[in-house]
Amino acid sequence: MNPMRSGGRTGLVVRFSQLAAGVLVLTAAASAQAAVITTFYGTGVDGAGALLAAGAVDPHYSVAPGAGPFAIGAGGLAGSWVANTASSQWISASADTLAGGGPFVYSISFSLAGLEAASAVLNLDVAADNQVAVLLNGNAAGMVSFPGWTAFTALSISSGFVAGNNTLSFVIPNNDVTADDGPTGLQVRVVSATANAIPEPSSWALAGLGLVLAGAARRKR
Repeated sequence: MNPMRSGGRTGLVVRFSQLAAGVLVLTAAASAQAAVITTFYGTGVDGAGALLAAGAVDPHYSVAPGAGPFAIGAGGLAGSWVANTASSQWISASADTLAGGGPFVYSISFSLAGLEAASAVLNLDVAADNQVAVLLNGNAAGMVSFPGWTAFTALSISSGFVAGNNTLSFVIPNNDVTADDGPTGLQVRVVSATANAIPEPSSWALAGLGLVLAGAARRKR
């Protein structure tokens, strides 16, 4: 046997193995890349994430019954409500927060197009007057207990998402103590909203190439 030919073949196998491993690593990194869910917003902000003017209608949330929902500026905060933040503010079914007895259902729809639904995670800070049950696509996803307006409650949602459009709803009773418990509203601050990007066709091609190279390296061994 020619030792030089044998050594050359061994070196080629090593290079094949290294190349295959590199391709597979790059493919795994591409397929697991976390992306921001850009269609999910906190309450009381515009499309760029800036706070709305007091009394402006939130473009991302709906509420039923009631109108708006309306952004409640710092001057309109009711009693002991936790303050607005730099990236979220209270919204209410009434511009003066006196919307009457509930329940009120606030909802936001968002899309996971191009993202893996199974990997989606929402980390939120939520406050509500007077408390709130959180539903993702109609299924229970969290709860803020009474009294829910004096401080934020951290909620993490990591299951129940579906491909395409999703709806997160906040059901707020305003009739726990009496038929009308006075001021009512909701504040949602987004801590993070992410999901893994669905790999592009080029990533799948890389994966296929990696498998071919890995198989070739094994055969040459």
